[in-house]
This record gives sequence, structure tokens and C-alpha cells, in this order.
Amino acid sequence: MDSGVRRITSTRLIDHDGRIREGDFLLLEDGSYSPSSGDEDVTETIEGSDLLITRSLQNWHTHLPMTLNRSMGEGLALMDWLQTSIFPSERNLTPEFASIGTRASVAEMISGGTTFACDMYHFPGSIAPVVAESGIRGVICGPTTDWPPAEEGGSDSGNALRELDSLIRSGPLGSGRVEIGIATHAVYTCSEEILRKASEMSRESGARLHIHTSET
Repeated sequence: MDSGVRRITSTRLIDHDGRIREGDFLLLEDGSYSPSSGDEDVTETIEGSDLLITRSLQNWHTHLPMTLNRSMGEGLALMDWLQTSIFPSERNLTPEFASIGTRASVAEMISGGTTFACDMYHFPGSIAPVVAESGIRGVICGPTTDWPPAEEGGSDSGNALRELDSLIRSGPLGSGRVEIGIATHAVYTCSEEILRKASEMSRESGARLHIHTSET
């Protein structure tokens, strides 16, 4: 038997049909499982009476580098929080900080059993390689927004679209585990023109489109 096989004994497992099964199971390197007879050659045996074997979790809306903003402006209403805390801090964001914040977020996700992120944030070219290196899966969506305005330190939406198009054309990372998508932040930060251009890019490239539709 392959060297990466582990046996979990006296445990519970949620199968693909959502049924709870009890007993001893083998966990294989490819993520699959099978019942264990107890005499297989395994690298590790784990007593699992207090464990649950289940599929990993998926997070379909993240801002991975924003772990660096944790507790910033805590308690503020949405628009106050954005305009007085988040947007000003993002004017000073760099690719290096985006990479560092992503690394911290991914480590936290893995520790809690989350192995997929659909992300929306600045510097997707810095975020995607970190996600690919970590081994998890992801859709990394780069921003197309008119806020903050370029003259106030924000990114130029036209340049952002061109850079994003280049990333999408470069193809997936991490043996196909990580793809690039398009993030139209929200209707209050994107003009109709940007929303239409992003939608057109999504249709032409097949890239996923990510947007805030309901916020509190």
C-alpha cells in the first residue's frame, strides 16, 4: 500500500451522500477513503473516537490580505468603516504586504479545515502564487473599481482591467488548483462602464465574476 496512507480507528465519517458512518477508515493520499480491515500497511494509525472525518470547508468570499486589518475600525457602520479605516489603509498597501497577509490567512484557513478560497482583493498577482504554493485551491479575483479615485491614490480602473486580462491569459497556477477571476467590488465603487467591461471580459475569457451584492 502507498506510503502516505493513514488509518483512523473508532471514528465517524460523513460520506459523499451525507450519511454518518462509524468504524475504522483508511485515508489515502489523493483525499479518498476506504474502510479498514486493520491489517493494511500504513504509515500512521490515529485513534479517532473524538474525531470526525469530513470534506474540507470552502470559503467563497474572502479578502485574504485583510487579516492585516483585523480589528481596524471595529464597531463602525459599513460606510464609515470603509471610508475612514479601510480605504485609507489600502492606499498604502503594497504587493509585499498583500503576500504576507495572504500567507497568514491561508495558514489560519488550513488550521481550521478550509482548503478553498474565492478571493477579492488588490494585487492578485501577489496573492495567487502564495495560494498555489500553500497547496489549497482558489479563485483569485483582481479588483476593477473606481474607488478610491486614481488621483487620490487609488488604482486606475482601465489599467487594472488590462493587468487582470494579462493574468487571466497566463492561465491557472498550482497545476490548475488556482485560477484568476474578476472582482467588481460593488455597485457603489464601480461605474456602469466598468461593470459592463468586466462582464464582457468574463464572458470572453470564461473567468468567474465576483461582486458584493448585499452588505450590512
